[in-house]
Amino acid sequence: MDKIINVLSTEQLSIGYKSRSKITEVAHNINISLQDASLYSVIGVNGSGKSTFLKTIAGLIPTLSGDVFCYENNIKNMSARDLSSLVSCVFTGFPDLGLMRVFDVISLGRYLYTGFTGRLSVDDQDVVNGIISILDIEDLSDKYFFQLSDGQKQKVMIGRALAQQSKIILLDEPTAFLDFQNRVAIDLLLRQLVDNLGLTVVVSTHDINNALKISDKVLLFSSDLRVQTLNPKKEEGLSLIERTFANQNIIFNRSDTSFSIKL
Repeated sequence: MDKIINVLSTEQLSIGYKSRSKITEVAHNINISLQDASLYSVIGVNGSGKSTFLKTIAGLIPTLSGDVFCYENNIKNMSARDLSSLVSCVFTGFPDLGLMRVFDVISLGRYLYTGFTGRLSVDDQDVVNGIISILDIEDLSDKYFFQLSDGQKQKVMIGRALAQQSKIILLDEPTAFLDFQNRVAIDLLLRQLVDNLGLTVVVSTHDINNALKISDKVLLFSSDLRVQTLNPKKEEGLSLIERTFANQNIIFNRSDTSFSIKL
């Protein structure tokens, strides 16, 4: 039997924001263990802490209390460079990249390896070309980023994260502004990155129907500040998800594990 590897875990983690006048806690007592080669969807109502959680485990904002471990190393003791070699991020929205072409945007993910000059070696170029092939966007390689559709731009941003060659990718609402076809395409791409490349993908989403279908586990953020790891294919997990999101206007269909409008 293959050994289970926990690539990221938390202990008694509380997350939120500090200001001069107060501390705003959005979730507490988070104890999770994320395994390699798995897809985790982070779901919950607005304001429950999903984005804050991703930024915290990425080391971008400090914990309120508790700890985050990446490959058993406390991220508080890791340099930004060392953490970036293990964890890459794709956050909501697209940066203003001026007249950069697709190849160059993906190449930005090689900054860990190119040094101050940013000059790509032959190996770096091979990595970028390999990612372009994986994403099936060879026809876009020489296009300017601003010329792309939103769905194409999101693929390129995922490509930039892949160029870091980290084993963990965190994505915050990557399909939020995409049409139905592109949402499905991105979700299937994330599943393929797990199945074909052995990556661990953690993605926050409001598209619960797709999340239940593509995920190995879901992290449910509740309004009572709790976080629970659930199996979307087991009755206990489905029951809790149904209680969280169903109401007089929304029904949960057990046959295909999807929510729909009650007419």
